[in-house]
Amino acid sequence: PWCPVTDMAGVDKLHPTFRGLVENLLNGSSTFIRGGNIDVCDCATGDIEVQSEQSDCDRFCLNVPYCGSVLRWHVLFDSQHPKFPPDIVLDASDSSFCPVLTDISSLTEWDPSDENSLRLVVYELLELFRKHQLHVAEQIDHIKFNTEFLLESDHYCRFDVHVKRREGSEDNVRVKLYIQLPVAFSSLPAYLTSDSLGDDQAILAVTFYSSDAAHVTPKLKFSPSLERALGSITNIRIPRWGDEFGSCLMDYVPEVCKRIEDKFEEISAAYGKRKELVSVFLSHFGSSLIEYDAERFSRMTFLLSYQGFQCLVHIDISPVYPRDAPVFTLQSLYHELNNQPYHMMYQDHQWYSSSLTPEDTVAKTKSVHKES
Repeated sequence: PWCPVTDMAGVDKLHPTFRGLVENLLNGSSTFIRGGNIDVCDCATGDIEVQSEQSDCDRFCLNVPYCGSVLRWHVLFDSQHPKFPPDIVLDASDSSFCPVLTDISSLTEWDPSDENSLRLVVYELLELFRKHQLHVAEQIDHIKFNTEFLLESDHYCRFDVHVKRREGSEDNVRVKLYIQLPVAFSSLPAYLTSDSLGDDQAILAVTFYSSDAAHVTPKLKFSPSLERALGSITNIRIPRWGDEFGSCLMDYVPEVCKRIEDKFEEISAAYGKRKELVSVFLSHFGSSLIEYDAERFSRMTFLLSYQGFQCLVHIDISPVYPRDAPVFTLQSLYHELNNQPYHMMYQDHQWYSSSLTPEDTVAKTKSVHKES
């Protein structure tokens, strides 16, 4: 799962000397993290003379999202010597990763006056961890074949790999790849990305459950803001691994990208059609308009009069219009049922065809609803 949005409450417990370093790290983590945001927890102090830990913590744990897992890295500052670089205790579950201190220039050249210092350390450690995991993964032939394609590609070279082995077993291995897909979210209507923080990502997670690739599971993941906007990500059906698109990333990844782009194009086209339909309704009934959705173009309400009888007409436009017909609900101004305004939903769509233009749809609507 996508790592949850960072809880900034833990930062308030930190010693003021280190608070800015951590805030800078959390606010900028989306630029180098695939699959979530870094989170801070387990704040504590190493000073035994401090009675309260409310605002004097100088050590904490970073939860770093990586390939669907979370790396727990403990950061230990010293509030008595705030200019010293921190000690970093790496995740014990990946004991094979043990970088040499001299390879981490952001620690050996620590600058306490630079608020980017901690972010640079975490970024550098993560890059070293990625290289280490890639080296481990390339010891497996079929994984090496797939990662070489990604590395040589201009489009799919942003990826993470994570190798997990069962204790005492060389054959029982699980390799997960998180591939950042180069899809253009700018093609989507603005309302779908208006809540985005600029870190929209589409990730193809491919898990190899054995060293011989006998069982492979691909899964598509979107960042939370996009998932909320687009609805269920199962609306974009990706091909099964091993079907006509082959059993290697060289064939599979481009097809997944194509399907996402086709879906985005479909969403954008439907948005344009809804906007056009609303525009035509307004040109015909603008003087009777009560309200309409000017963002999604999904709903309109008019006050219409016919032979002295007045009623509200609510028009709901499907997200997949023109494939689905608009839904009309007539609401009486004179009657009620169970203490609610009486209304009738018009569900007879025999008159409708997806090939109708917006002008034809409005013309048909006029004639049909006069009769009803």
